[in-house]
Amino acid sequence: MVLARAIACLIFALSGSNLASAVSLISKAEPRTGLDVAPDPEGKMDTDPECNDIESGGPDWGDESLHVEDLARIVSECRQMQDNMSWRSVSSSVQFVHVGKCAGSSISMALHKQTPFHEIHIRQVDNCRPDEQRTWIVSVRDPLSRVVSAFNWRSPLNGDAPHGQSGFAQDKQEQQFYRCFREVNEFAESLQDQSECGSIARRALEKPIYSEHVGKGFYYYFEHDLECVLAQEVYLIRSETIAHDLNEVFGRLGLEAPAEIPHDKGEYPLQHKTYLSAKGKQLLQNALKNDYEVVRALEHAAKNGRR
Repeated sequence: MVLARAIACLIFALSGSNLASAVSLISKAEPRTGLDVAPDPEGKMDTDPECNDIESGGPDWGDESLHVEDLARIVSECRQMQDNMSWRSVSSSVQFVHVGKCAGSSISMALHKQTPFHEIHIRQVDNCRPDEQRTWIVSVRDPLSRVVSAFNWRSPLNGDAPHGQSGFAQDKQEQQFYRCFREVNEFAESLQDQSECGSIARRALEKPIYSEHVGKGFYYYFEHDLECVLAQEVYLIRSETIAHDLNEVFGRLGLEAPAEIPHDKGEYPLQHKTYLSAKGKQLLQNALKNDYEVVRALEHAAKNGRR
């Protein structure tokens, strides 16, 4: 399968055609297995930047070379990633919904030492089945605080320090977003503006793509499968009380809670730039109404929920 795709990449590269067309033609011609991933036209899958490039016609290396070996490698890696993702989804009963900027990386590291699980991150939950009972662990945080952190985490003003850079070079919309807004309060206060930047601010919350974290909150993740998840076994790990929740949830699941909470992605230049004016706070809370409703529903249904 990978060889066929690599050959297609070479043929279409030589002919000047789009790489996505080659991948599409080969996909239609090859038999699909039960582990294949369904098409994802809206970019919801948790793919890396190179996979997103394939969907849009292949990377631009900035030179005149064909990069045949590079193309073959990218196609192979993306196919392997998709197969691994699908296998984990089918085989694991523990589903971890890693909502961005809710201590999800720390929770993931703790889980890795204890039990097999499938992690859902930067894409919507779409694998809940009423006839297949699973255990759902969700990273949770106050929605407003989550957006403030997400804005700061993805900002290019963090420079060379470790921060959310994955996919940024490919996402022209996110680049445009950060050209409009240097600080989170500017973003929040513009949510009702009838200007180009106001439209960009609303778009970032309502229609996030690629690795954008600002709009990928609780409503984004559970837009389609919330009722199914709520009817199953749900546990919440809140970033505000992560030590307590890890101990409680791991104890309920018969796992050993970590002696120390693993920390990841917690230090970056803009992390303390959290000021919101009264206007900005109110507008942002209003815009996050659906996120707050989803969190309340999760709290009501969770085994360790706060009703």
